[in-house]
Amino acid sequence: MKYQLTALEARVIGCLLEKQVTTPEQYPLSVNGVVTACNQKTNREPVMNLSESEVQEQLDNLVKRHYLRTVSGFGNRVT
Repeated sequence: MKYQLTALEARVIGCLLEKQVTTPEQYPLSVNGVVTACNQKTNREPVMNLSESEVQEQLDNLVKRHYLRTVSGFGNRVT
């Protein structure tokens, strides 16, 4: 079954992939790190201003669909 990603889901996945490649020492990212990556003003089209709750909702949806998995590290929830 095909699943069409929403614009927000695509942004979240794109940011996670980019940060995994460009800053592997920061990976996995905290939710705050994903929010910062999604709202980055350089190299982003369109520029977004997502809240933590909006990003968390997208992360939860992607985890439910098995596109992402959540891991715990040092007491912080990271993706």
